Amino acid sequence: MVLKIQDIPLITSITAFLFGLLLVIRHLLFFGFAPFVPHRPEVIEKILKEINPASGTVFFSLGCGRSGFLELARKKCPDGTFIGVEEGAISSCISRLQTCLKGMRDIKVVHSDYYKTDLHRANAVYCYLNPEELRDLYKKLKLEPRTDAIIVSVGFAIPYLDPIKIMKTEQKKKWYGFLISHKKVLTIKEKEHTRDDNVYFYQV
Repeated sequence: MVLKIQDIPLITSITAFLFGLLLVIRHLLFFGFAPFVPHRPEVIEKILKEINPASGTVFFSLGCGRSGFLELARKKCPDGTFIGVEEGAISSCISRLQTCLKGMRDIKVVHSDYYKTDLHRANAVYCYLNPEELRDLYKKLKLEPRTDAIIVSVGFAIPYLDPIKIMKTEQKKKWYGFLISHKKVLTIKEKEHTRDDNVYFYQV
């Protein structure tokens, strides 16, 4: 088979598509906690029971992934406001697609830097982030949300903030754990906040 000049654009397009698909699969499988690794629904149910949201609660989910927290929150508080935030362009697109396919059009997923996200109207902020991100956000989480807002961090304590409650949860082994072999280098302060799969509650 002889390759013709006119076939090159088609081959280039197919190659670009396959490369893009590979990047998406790589992102889903190996990086971050979301969107591929949602927290367990039974744990989220306990978190919402602890928060006990009032009518009209404004929920923010930083690192929303599949919007599992927001999905259950809207069942608990149907008249609430639900905003998911993802920094990654691919993650935010996947999150929007997933909420759309589930018919959850009242959940708004935005692509934004966590630090630039406006949290002034938040009553509850759910964080599924790593220590480096939490370290950069702790002042914002302490000062920006509404008075008496509840901040929830899953898996990591928020550096420099004192939790009002710690919910112990049983760690669940993941079949693909052997694929994730890299470890991030943490500062001395962050080493005190290694992943423990517990849930930390803060009130601001």
